[in-house]
Amino acid sequence: MKIITRHYEPALITMFRLGDALLASVVFYLVSFRVQPRGGYSIEAAVIIFLLTMIVFPYAGVYRSWRHSSITDEIKTIAWSCFIVFVLFFLFIKFFYNFQYFIHKPLLYWITIWFVILLLERVFIRTFLRYYRLHGRNIKRVVIVGTGTAAEKIARWINENPWSGTRIEGIFNGTTKTGIEEHPILGSYEDVPEYVRQHRIDVVYIALPADHTYKMRWLLHELENSTTSVYLVPDIFLTDFIQSSNILYIGSMPILSLIDTPFCGLNVVLKRIEDIVYATLILILISPLMIIISILIKMTSLGPVIFKQWRYGLDGKPIMIWKFRTMSVCEDGYEFRPATHQDPRFTKIGAIIRKYSLDELPQFINVLQGDISIVGPRPHVISMVEEYRKQVNGSMLRHKVKPGITGFAQLYATRGEVDTFEKLQKRIDYDLQYLREWSLWLDTKIIIKTAFTLLDRRRKVI
Repeated sequence: MKIITRHYEPALITMFRLGDALLASVVFYLVSFRVQPRGGYSIEAAVIIFLLTMIVFPYAGVYRSWRHSSITDEIKTIAWSCFIVFVLFFLFIKFFYNFQYFIHKPLLYWITIWFVILLLERVFIRTFLRYYRLHGRNIKRVVIVGTGTAAEKIARWINENPWSGTRIEGIFNGTTKTGIEEHPILGSYEDVPEYVRQHRIDVVYIALPADHTYKMRWLLHELENSTTSVYLVPDIFLTDFIQSSNILYIGSMPILSLIDTPFCGLNVVLKRIEDIVYATLILILISPLMIIISILIKMTSLGPVIFKQWRYGLDGKPIMIWKFRTMSVCEDGYEFRPATHQDPRFTKIGAIIRKYSLDELPQFINVLQGDISIVGPRPHVISMVEEYRKQVNGSMLRHKVKPGITGFAQLYATRGEVDTFEKLQKRIDYDLQYLREWSLWLDTKIIIKTAFTLLDRRRKVI
């Protein structure tokens, strides 16, 4: 029997979809009409904006449930979605319309006004719902099955965020007489179905250990005929290894990907477009600086200007990356001694170039070649990777994506010499965090913050 699933969309979400798109088109029409009352293609453009918003906003995740997310996350998603609509509309009128009818300033006025109205609307709704829920309205009543670390984590989050409108009635399947976060033990897992039916529970969180498969199957079977929502909270042991939250379907069987790349399907295309656009713009801007650096290297030391070195790339495949030569030696990465502070191998100009990470500039050419990305885990030399593999569990997971010129670890962890196990562990942790949280918006923030970091002259020479 073939099962057809349909997405359930509440009436409020449908109103948001239509309202946001209608607001975008109306604001554009009013702004453009004020500039050109008698001409142009204002009506046609407003229709195009309406359709773009109806397509882009749902795909970008604007209308997912924000009940358990911060207002900051929602605003970031809306800002990114508005930007995408703006770029698509700009490209459309650039190639298909007489561009003289669309002056730059009105376009900026439109996108700014539209975003500000959306911002104020969401803040107002959030404030209202927060007040409403804190006074006992719009509350979801939940129970948690399990008393392990995962159960404690979700109970603590709910207690610390009362604005989410979630109230824990109690805990089931307890191995101790004391509850979690002051919530009482209501019984064993066998008591859950009857309690849910009698007390009209809205949500059941199953937070059992991974080896309790029988209990999970029994609970799902018993609760499948109820109206309660059931969520599986992964065992805390497994969450340390989860690198994506993709759900795949093999036939009719859902599969949760535990270790995988976030770049699949359309994300691969978006990431590649991002790399090409940013790398092209950056190379245009830095080309005079690269010419000057090349001349200085050639004038002050013997050897090639570009230093090529083997690194591990996507899926652990060797790639050749380019850097400005900063040392008097050229080691290819198979037998390599990492650079240290005041390394005697640095040339006179090389130490200065390395201090401000200018040696990395040729890697934007590698980005255009497709070997690396602008943002991603740094490509360590092969000998270092083989050593890290022995020291840190999960270190090879960072190779599930293309390496990058900059990344989380370079901004928030240690940079330069890795002389302690703690520094190494911190780098790997941030790289894995990037895999879990990747988005185009995150990449943009990392690129901007990297640019400002490079202007800080107080950084140490590596």
